Amino acid sequence: MKQTQSMCEDEIERVIGRSALITLEKHYGRSYLYIKANKPAKELVRLIGREKAQKMSDAFGGGEVYVPKLMLKKIRNHQIAEGMSAGKSVKELASEFRLSTKWIIKILQERGYGEYPKP
Repeated sequence: MKQTQSMCEDEIERVIGRSALITLEKHYGRSYLYIKANKPAKELVRLIGREKAQKMSDAFGGGEVYVPKLMLKKIRNHQIAEGMSAGKSVKELASEFRLSTKWIIKILQERGYGEYPKP
C-alpha cells in the first residue's frame, strides 16, 4: 500500500530550508516525490545535498511528498510587483515573465495595484 503524506510547503521549508525548497520546486514542482525511509535517493542528494536529503528521509521517509510551486510563485509575483514599481509596463512584465498581460494585471491587483497602466 502506497503511503502519501500531505503537508504544507512550510513543513518542507522547516526541514530543509528555503533555498533547498526552491530547488525542489524547480525540479519536482506540482508533483509527488517518493522519499526513501533510510538512505536518500542519489538524485535528491545531488539536488539539495546529502545533509538536507537525509533530513527529508528522517522527516518524511517511506512515503510520497507533494512538492508545490508556491514559493516560486511568491518570488515571481514579488518580482513582478518590483518591476511595476520600477516603472516597467504591463506588456514588458508579461514578456519578461512569459505570462499574458491579463495574468500580470491579476497578479498586480492581488498585490494592491488597483490602478495599472494599460498593456
